Amino acid sequence: MPTTYTDITGQIFQSIKVTSYFGKERGKGGKRGPRDFHLWNCLCLLCGKEFVLRGQTLKIQESCGCALQAYRDNGANTTHGLTGKTKLYSVWGSMKERCYSPKCKGYKDYGGNGIEVCEDWRQDFKVFYEWAIENGYKENSGLSIERLDPTGNYCPENCTWIPKNRQSLNQKRTHWVEIDGERMPVYTALAKGHGKVRNYALSHRLRHGWDPLDALLTPPWHPPISGKNYGFTDGQLRAQKRTRNS
Repeated sequence: MPTTYTDITGQIFQSIKVTSYFGKERGKGGKRGPRDFHLWNCLCLLCGKEFVLRGQTLKIQESCGCALQAYRDNGANTTHGLTGKTKLYSVWGSMKERCYSPKCKGYKDYGGNGIEVCEDWRQDFKVFYEWAIENGYKENSGLSIERLDPTGNYCPENCTWIPKNRQSLNQKRTHWVEIDGERMPVYTALAKGHGKVRNYALSHRLRHGWDPLDALLTPPWHPPISGKNYGFTDGQLRAQKRTRNS
């Protein structure tokens, strides 16, 4: 086995921070026979304990073991939903992973933007569980945790539960318009009958950089109502209109 390794010093996995490389140990390695495993000095962000862990284990272990112990000490049981097999427990783990694991797909939009999980939730699933139940969460209800302020942290003051199909409305890529004094996503405005185009045309315009209000209210084959050309000349638009009417 090659003796080289990828340096992961400084990276955070769940609630574990890698502080330095420790060395190698010889292990069984399964069907391929004995192999070397790389070991890392780690710091538990929950309790501050320093310990050594195999690199492969970092992907699946949440802490030094204190989180599991605290979970047991709090009397966790399946009757009250405090179990690692529930959807809510997965929500809790995924929330922390987005904020603290650079290898997580969504890390750049969460932890990479300075978004964190409040200390009470991060250290104790039971606290998060109690908040969730008090605020309307039910297992298998299709609800998703939502931050009221997309730039704010995960904490009781900034979070609520909403249907998963509404969560996309709070993302940075959502296009907003104001119609008759009411601010709404541009596709919601189209569904309410405010648009002058069909869905596919609206999507095409937005992909090409049109202002959401222009994209929504400009009739097909007409220059944008704001006067912007978005790369098209008035002559090109008039030619397209003549072609459409011929």
